[in-house]
Amino acid sequence: MKFYLEFFKYGCPPHGGFGLGIDRLTMLLLGLTCPATACNSSSSSEDEVPPHLKPETPEEPGRDYYPKADGATRLVTYNVGVFTKYISDGSYQMIADMMRASTTAEIYGPEAVEAYAADPESMRFDCYFTEGVSRFVFDGNTVTGLDEAGNEVFSHSYTYVQELPEAISCYAYKTDDADAGEFTYICLSPDTPATTWHIEFRYGDDLEALGQMYEGKYAFWQAAGMLEDADEEMIDNCIELFCTENASEK
Repeated sequence: MKFYLEFFKYGCPPHGGFGLGIDRLTMLLLGLTCPATACNSSSSSEDEVPPHLKPETPEEPGRDYYPKADGATRLVTYNVGVFTKYISDGSYQMIADMMRASTTAEIYGPEAVEAYAADPESMRFDCYFTEGVSRFVFDGNTVTGLDEAGNEVFSHSYTYVQELPEAISCYAYKTDDADAGEFTYICLSPDTPATTWHIEFRYGDDLEALGQMYEGKYAFWQAAGMLEDADEEMIDNCIELFCTENASEK
């Protein structure tokens, strides 16, 4: 499961093949029946009612919106493609809110690991800057962090160290300044303002922990930012990319 989550961390890339699904595989192994068909653009029925659109008060009293054969065990799976098939105008705001919430958590590290273990449905990422930094300035090999008032929080020169595991996909840089603390390492993802209109990165004093996305002191945290002088086109492109990666049917 961890590999699967990490694989789709940045959205689903173009690919081919077929997916059996753990639910259908389990049914086949147990010899169970599956009365429902998968959601896809080619299946259509006037009587078909997607699960997320079941009315609280059915328009047809007594109708079973989810008929199940005797002796059948039903396993439910989630398919993001259902959005584009059954979406109504009033649902777009709901989807936007869900996507926005997925990157605006205010906890990370052991606190997040414990919270999401207790309630997996609440899992989300903290993408804010930490350690009192509101703005990063990259000038050659020197990186400077400023607070909200423009005061310097840190400023160090960095050299390349290594590439972090594929699951993180970041390039680690280190400063030799003894007082760097949580800014000892800065790990930059391949994203750039010129290619993806934003950057994603992590920083801290423990390189091993920075290489873990779902464990350790930096779990569920990945800082993200845009150019301070980003124009409207760059902002629109970044939003479009985020939506394409996280809510696309493909």
